[in-house]
This record gives sequence, C-alpha cells and structure tokens, in this order.
Amino acid sequence: MVKGHVSMGTKKSKQAEKRKKPAKKREMSCDCARPKSTVRLATCLKNPIHRQQLRLFAESWELMTDAISVADPDTSQLLYVNGAWRRLYGYSSGMALGAEVEGLVNPKGLTAHLRNKIRQQTLDGHWCGRLLNHDAKGRVFLVDLSTGLVNTAAGELIGVIGVSTPLRGSTVTDEEINRLVVHHQETVSRELRILLESAFLKDEPNDNGNGNGYVQSIKCLSQRELQVFGLIGRGMGTSQIARQLKVSQYTIQSHRNKIRDKLDIRDNAILTFRAYQWSCGKMKDKA
Repeated sequence: MVKGHVSMGTKKSKQAEKRKKPAKKREMSCDCARPKSTVRLATCLKNPIHRQQLRLFAESWELMTDAISVADPDTSQLLYVNGAWRRLYGYSSGMALGAEVEGLVNPKGLTAHLRNKIRQQTLDGHWCGRLLNHDAKGRVFLVDLSTGLVNTAAGELIGVIGVSTPLRGSTVTDEEINRLVVHHQETVSRELRILLESAFLKDEPNDNGNGNGYVQSIKCLSQRELQVFGLIGRGMGTSQIARQLKVSQYTIQSHRNKIRDKLDIRDNAILTFRAYQWSCGKMKDKA
C-alpha cells in the first residue's frame, strides 16, 4: 500500500462503524426560570386507568400559567395540582395532594348553600364565579374560579377540575372605596376588611406590625386636617367636604395632599381606607 493512501477496505470499515453509532438526540431547552417538574398524583387515586388518563392530561397542564387542580368529586381531596397552582397558593405537592381543597384555600369555608350550588352545577357541566381564597401564608385574595369534569375516554368520572385566576392586581378607584365606605360603614365583614388591608396596605412604611407608628403619626395633623380626615372616613368626597366646611374644593384637595404627605400614604384609595379605619376606632372609643 502506498503511503498517504487509504485502502478501500479501511474506508468501508470506518463507514460501517459510523452507521452502527446511534444518532445523538437533539436536545431542546428554553432559558426560562420555570423548574422542570414531573407529574405527581395523590395516592388516594387507586384506579389505574384513571391514574393513567389523569397523568396524560396533567403533562400538558404543567405548562399552563393558570392554577389548575383536580379533586375527588366525593371527598374533595386533591388528586393533582399543577405548578402554577403550587406557586399561587404556596403549598408543595406533598402538602396539597390528598388534602381537602376547601380546607386549604378557603379562609372560613364555603356555606352549605354555595358548596351544594357549585357541586350541582359542576356535575351538570360547568360552574364559574368569584371566591375569596388564601394561600399557605394566610394572605387573602380574590380568584375567578371555573370548574368542570374530568372524564376518561369511556366517560368515567375521574374528578372535578378547578381553574383559578387571581385578581391581586385589580385596580380599585377612589370612587369605589368611597361607595364601599358609605354602604358598609357599620357592617364591613371580617373577610372584606382582610381583603382591603391586603390590597391597599401591603408594604406601607408606617405599618410596623402593631399599628403604633400609624396611630402616633395622626398626632402630627393640624386640627383642620384632622377634621378633613374624619370626614373622608365617613365616606365624603372632596366636593361634599368643601360644602360641609364652606371652603373651596381646592382648599380641601390641598388638605388631602398634606395629610398624605404627613401620614406617608401613597394614593387616595389608601387614604380613604385609613380614614375609615380611624373613624371606626373613634366610634368604638365613644361607645
């Protein structure tokens, strides 16, 4: 064999070796921070056909951004929760699977009437509505909930699916808060107070956990500003306060701005709610 040349037999053997090597699979990945998760189902789901079918559904639900859960139609035990559900409510799969869904996410539980209504309409095909939920840390928020049925290909019922969309970022206007104060000044429910506090008072500088900083800061208001603050707490708007005190709306707006600066309040909705809280406290002291 001449040096520098490769025999035909050697070439053929190398080609054969290449054919024998399995082709490398092309890996596909994204750069998002979403953790890669495997589908986990509750051990209380015993039927192997139901488990297999639910697992197939769940593989696609893991990619959804809406919070999805599947519960047993009889016991309300959670059979499956997707990654978005775990992130929204703050429960791990181990904490959630097998637990009763109402006990995990509803602050005081549902009334018997509402529970039966949701169950009946879901079994009939579909229910949707707005509920007050809380997460593992106790933070309360509204969700839009839609429910339906999960069935096998043969029509056997596996469970009840719930799709939750949180409303934490909803915008509440000053007018809506004023209307709320006027209509519910004496009878604001505990759940509504918690919801308002979580929506408006989160991360406020004056809130040190016991409210003392806020109470002390009231003392820095002038007599006139305190009077305006009290009228705001009674649900009165700028024009109503101006007529009551027989001054211009510009003067009242100036007082409102000074109150916000002194109490370190970031917007008018929180100002209204703070004033309402203070007014309620004054009425309790008088009683």
